[in-house]
Amino acid sequence: MVCAAYFKKEVAKGTIILIISVV
Repeated sequence: MVCAAYFKKEVAKGTIILIISVV
């Protein structure tokens, strides 16, 4: 569960960075 939550947080952070980079 902890690993899944951590992975999900990393994915969300990566997605935000990607969106900012595109915009």
